[in-house]
Amino acid sequence: MTEIVALRRVADIVAGQSAPSDAVTDLSGGLPFLQGNAEFGREYPTPKYECATAPKRCQRGDLLLSVRAPVGAMNFADRAYGIGRGLAALRARTGDSRYLHYALTASSQELRAASSGSTFDAVTGDDLRELSICWQPDALQRRIADFLDDQVARIDEIIRLREDQIPALERRRFGLRGEIFSKGVSLAEQVQSHPILGPLPGGTRVMAVKRVVRDVGVGVVVNPSSYVSETGRPFLLGRNVRDGWIETVDVNRISDENNRCLPASRLKAGDVVMMRVGYPGRSAVVPPELDGANCASILIFKSPYGVRSDYLCEFFNGPQGRAQISLAAYGAAQAAVNVGDVVEFLLPVPPLEEQAEAMRIFRAKTDGIDQVSIEIVREVELLHERKRSLITAAVTGEFDVTTVSGRGVA
Repeated sequence: MTEIVALRRVADIVAGQSAPSDAVTDLSGGLPFLQGNAEFGREYPTPKYECATAPKRCQRGDLLLSVRAPVGAMNFADRAYGIGRGLAALRARTGDSRYLHYALTASSQELRAASSGSTFDAVTGDDLRELSICWQPDALQRRIADFLDDQVARIDEIIRLREDQIPALERRRFGLRGEIFSKGVSLAEQVQSHPILGPLPGGTRVMAVKRVVRDVGVGVVVNPSSYVSETGRPFLLGRNVRDGWIETVDVNRISDENNRCLPASRLKAGDVVMMRVGYPGRSAVVPPELDGANCASILIFKSPYGVRSDYLCEFFNGPQGRAQISLAAYGAAQAAVNVGDVVEFLLPVPPLEEQAEAMRIFRAKTDGIDQVSIEIVREVELLHERKRSLITAAVTGEFDVTTVSGRGVA
């Protein structure tokens, strides 16, 4: 019989806790330490650090739950770990730990709702303890878990096959960028070779980035979270800058008052923005709908002149730009670039009409890639939704898994 119970009634909850920074070192045989979900894999974590004095620890078989963005991500502990404040370890008192994983997946919407309204998504220990989940008798839990293990594995394999197609498409796009910049609009044989940029069309001017933009700035870097508001203008972070486009689905907001007080980091349509940390060099053009938005910790190339915004963006995202990024990047844990280095990058600058033609050719060749990528993403989203619906139906008892063969269910 299905019961709706608070998580605290059926599982022990170990909330993670930060360890002293000087006690956390690179993994070398000690107790692995997980700061948060960054080291999560498909099923088990891949630790990078250790901490012998970790104040909170999980046991092998515990379910590890991310309590900070992305809230709800889960892995199983394949050994003992020290756990930081971004995680909680859940230990079912009875029943099957696999079922607990599926029950929490079915309650993911409620878990995300508990995290909303914070500056950064997170759930408190009280939220977690009071989270309502569907709880079935022990024997039925094992049957549900066995059924879902089989069905979810099938769906995940289809998802994996679809997602594996995307890198090949991106490699093709990357190669087209290199081709358009190295061979020009005519795609003719190279007639000159540059020591930094490699082959170029004959007669192409080479200029430093600082010569083709009016100004280069950096988004808010001092305590940017203090500017996040529930309403107002979009407040872009590095994670919003994708390869040639800007993600706005989960964008933060900044109040109109704070936006007015931060003119240096305010964006205009046509500016080029670049990730500074994490995936340095990844760039996009600010579209008209984001005119007047603000940003944090990303580079801003303001009002390009003598070079088209889309041309500059695609150069940064292409082989010649990324090669210079690789040379300038620093930081072992997380790569980053400085504005002082990027403004010295060299790029080919043909006449504006040739730039326009180059972008027209590039768009014509990548439209098909874009369409296939969109179709794959949509199919993967539908598969994830199908998986969530299947898990919810099984956990809540909407159908009896003991009488379902599984044939055609996925």
